Amino acid sequence: MSALLLIGSAFQFFGWIAPIVVLLALSYTVSVRLKIKTGSGEFFIAGAILSLTLLFDTWWFVKLGRFSEALRIGTDLAMLIGIIIAFAGAFALTMNAKLFFRGDFQQLRARGYSLAFLGVAIVFTITYSALKDAGSKTMAELLLYSSAVGLLSGLYCYSGLILNQSTSFHRRVISVSAFLSPILILADPILRTYTFLNHLTPDNLLQLRFIAATAMGFAALLYAVAAAIFFRSIYPMVLKELPESPLARYKQTIRKRFLLVFILSILLVGSVGIIILESLQTSQESVQRTYLDEQERLAQSVAGNFESLTETLIGELRGLSQQRSIQEARKDSLRILFRTAFIKFGNIVTAFSRVNERGILQYTFPENTRAIGQDISWQTHVKELLSKHDTTMSDLFTAVQGYPAIAIHVPVFKNRTINGRTARVFAGSVALLLKPDAFSVRAFRNAGYFTPNPLAALDVHGHLLASSDTTAERAFQRIGQSGETFLKDVFGGEENHDSLRHAVRAILQVQKPTFVLIRRDALDFAPRFVVAAPIHIAGKRWGSVALPVKKAELVSMYQSIFAHQFTLWGLLSLAIVGLMGVVILIFHRWSQFLESEVTRELDIIRETEGKYESLFQNAVVGIYESTPAGRFISVNPALAAMLGYGSVEELLNAYIPRDIYADPADREEFKRAIEANGVHGMEVRLKKKDGSIIYTRLHGRCVRNKDGNPLSYQGFVEDITEQVFAKRLLEESEKRYRDLFETNPAGLYVSTFEGKILEANEALARMYGYQSAEEVKATPAVNFYRDASEREEFLARLRTRGRINNLVWEQRRKDGGNLFIMENAHLIHDPRTGKELITGAILDITELVHLQREAEVHHRFMEALNEILVAALEQTDLDTFFNRSLRVLGERMDVSRVYIFKNEPGRLMRNTHEWVAADVQPFLGLTASYESYPYWEQKLSANEPIVAASVLRDLPVELHEILSIQNIKAILVWPLFVGKHFWGFVGFDECRRERQWNDAEIQLFRAASQVISTVIERTLENQTRLRAEEEQRKLLLAFEQLTESVTITDKDGIIQYVNPAFTRIT
Repeated sequence: MSALLLIGSAFQFFGWIAPIVVLLALSYTVSVRLKIKTGSGEFFIAGAILSLTLLFDTWWFVKLGRFSEALRIGTDLAMLIGIIIAFAGAFALTMNAKLFFRGDFQQLRARGYSLAFLGVAIVFTITYSALKDAGSKTMAELLLYSSAVGLLSGLYCYSGLILNQSTSFHRRVISVSAFLSPILILADPILRTYTFLNHLTPDNLLQLRFIAATAMGFAALLYAVAAAIFFRSIYPMVLKELPESPLARYKQTIRKRFLLVFILSILLVGSVGIIILESLQTSQESVQRTYLDEQERLAQSVAGNFESLTETLIGELRGLSQQRSIQEARKDSLRILFRTAFIKFGNIVTAFSRVNERGILQYTFPENTRAIGQDISWQTHVKELLSKHDTTMSDLFTAVQGYPAIAIHVPVFKNRTINGRTARVFAGSVALLLKPDAFSVRAFRNAGYFTPNPLAALDVHGHLLASSDTTAERAFQRIGQSGETFLKDVFGGEENHDSLRHAVRAILQVQKPTFVLIRRDALDFAPRFVVAAPIHIAGKRWGSVALPVKKAELVSMYQSIFAHQFTLWGLLSLAIVGLMGVVILIFHRWSQFLESEVTRELDIIRETEGKYESLFQNAVVGIYESTPAGRFISVNPALAAMLGYGSVEELLNAYIPRDIYADPADREEFKRAIEANGVHGMEVRLKKKDGSIIYTRLHGRCVRNKDGNPLSYQGFVEDITEQVFAKRLLEESEKRYRDLFETNPAGLYVSTFEGKILEANEALARMYGYQSAEEVKATPAVNFYRDASEREEFLARLRTRGRINNLVWEQRRKDGGNLFIMENAHLIHDPRTGKELITGAILDITELVHLQREAEVHHRFMEALNEILVAALEQTDLDTFFNRSLRVLGERMDVSRVYIFKNEPGRLMRNTHEWVAADVQPFLGLTASYESYPYWEQKLSANEPIVAASVLRDLPVELHEILSIQNIKAILVWPLFVGKHFWGFVGFDECRRERQWNDAEIQLFRAASQVISTVIERTLENQTRLRAEEEQRKLLLAFEQLTESVTITDKDGIIQYVNPAFTRIT
């Protein structure tokens, strides 16, 4: 049966969840196609509610007969709420996406069908419940479930019409499934109502549930096939419209992770809920079993008392039957003997009598002349006496004296000589009549001290012979009642006749003290029991003692014992549910935060790309990328204009060796040079579109694949036609040269080797931040270099080569700022002085270099930060996370050393984790004192970074020694705070050269330190929580194993915990 239960539960789950999943997928499809937010929260909520309730429903069938009424009604109500929420989501979906669903898609017709299915389920449940005389609570419970399933059928129909209206493909299949599936779904409430209103065995219950679940699963299968046909028809369109941006892919990842967290949360909450309910149910059953055991012993004791009292009376009658005067029926002697016995038992006995062997009443005491002489052989117990000649005890009957009584007859035998032999001959009986009311009081004396419930003795026909009511009047009123009437009076009017009749039959059939469960119907598992014990008189089964146990008594006892435990479990349940809600909320908020960060970073990247694109499009020099085969891949407008083409597209169609080069041999020379070492200032004659020749200077590099084969050529093209013509006309016209010198956008100069600038143009002055060219000429050339050694290196190269082409390096402006330039310089001979002079041209490429560097740094850092975030999610070990994060930062950000120092007691700092580049000495484990470096502690404890492009120039003398030992040239340090506590710091060393840390790098490293701080804080919190839980677990485990009793109370003396030893004692 367990297999049927599991398979049926799976089918049922599939049937309930299928339309939710389809509507969720449909919501996502609409949002993609219409570019609107349709919302899916209702479907997630409905799915969570239905999943949990179906889990509890399965547990109910596993624990059949133990599921409380309130919890069952709550489960059915939750199902109904979940379906209503799903309906609300479906209505909202169709209202927000009318264009997708082609108008209003016949809203009224869909709602009408939904209400029709709901009406069918409700009408059948009400009608069948009324025919079966079901209780109000049972009918309410079945109505809740039937309403939920009716709405589920409506939801199948409603969503099926949505699919039908949204596509013309396979329209007939979808239409049929939209109505066939709901009809199959309705089999579930019909079979459920039939099952629980008929007294079936648990196996039959499970079999019928499996049939209903199979119908529901088949309906869901039909529905899923229809949905698959629909989604298959629109999948290509949706696939085309899916965005392929990084942000879109990131959102897809977040959705998948959220769905995983959502499912795990549902499983965790459901599992914990079932564990809690199982624990509470087991505790309740334990208390119930203990209490019922006590009541069984009480019923057995009462039955023993009843038998003892009856046996005493029978013994008295047997003693009388041995008297000869009794045997011979002498009236005078009978009067004396009966009077003596009557004095002894007069409080419970109304009369003693003598009956002869024919059933004629010979004598009664007290004497009743009207009764003496009557034939009572027709009475049932007298017939049994005359036929069996054995002791008999009657049921309640009306004596010939005219009052109700219970008769006990003991046979009388006398000796008679027959044919010379003495034989015992049956001579009638001696009998007594019991007062029913007094007998009840005497039989159940003191029973009220042990139980608040009334006890009763039932004869073999199920009639009440005695009751434990404290008043004789009340006991007398109960005498003669049927057992069903007695139980109905005790338990109230909700019990139906069939259940009471079954209970009485079971009470009369018990062979030993036990309890009988009273159930109104198959759904009634309330703790209403009747404890029964058999009564045997004179060796024969005479009846049973019945002790009803009310539900309120068990509930009160359970609550008094386990109230605190129930409160703790309830609080724990709320805490777990709240915690899962908080986890989902934090995950959702964190996902939103990460999404906003990704969006912001993508905006920055797009902005940077825009700047590069703007630079590319607006550059004054030609920029190109071409294939080795002689075709342009991309060119900028400046190059198209330079070569006389009307548009970039027109130039892209040109064949470079034929249409661009004036001499094809120059193309081959260019290819050999660029593939060898790159081209730097190669002067080549190019051909414009109209055939005219221009003089150009080419700069470029070769891009290769992983095998080293050339893929493309990238570079710049300078139009130097005017320079060439100027050079040729220099001797002819100094003025023309001067005009060209002054108006050239590049910075031009002439200087001596000693550093005196003889000539400079205004472009050069502006480039270096001077007011005029005259101010530039008054400034020594060495002032433009960051270090004098760079000037010496430049002069040495110039002397060696005679000229320098396309030299890119960093120089210094007047205000001290940096300037990136591209410089061409060569030596000229001054005929007037006979000395060599230096002439050169400088292009300001600062912005281009900065943009390129920032983009590279930002890209590397984002990759590093993403890997750190992934490590934070994947790694549970803090050391592994540190080592992985430091390695990523070091490799991505091109630094020599990355490390983490942790603060130790005594104002110490210790290097706990470190990554170093190749050929860099590690210092892992290095320990130092803040007392020796107060500047270090002051800055970091104030949450301020330590930034030094040059350690010797930018940091105090106290730090020079320790940093020089580590060969640190530049350093950047950010503090690590855990909460508001200064935990340590993360540092980045540059050991190869001094390094100017720009603002972007500083802020990017700060972001990395904040992520590391967050991970440290989260890990420490988890470790603290785990230690506390482990200590508590060990303490409770020790208490559990003690043989001595242990209790834990709060400050008010209220018990918070007891161990098993205490429970066994109490």
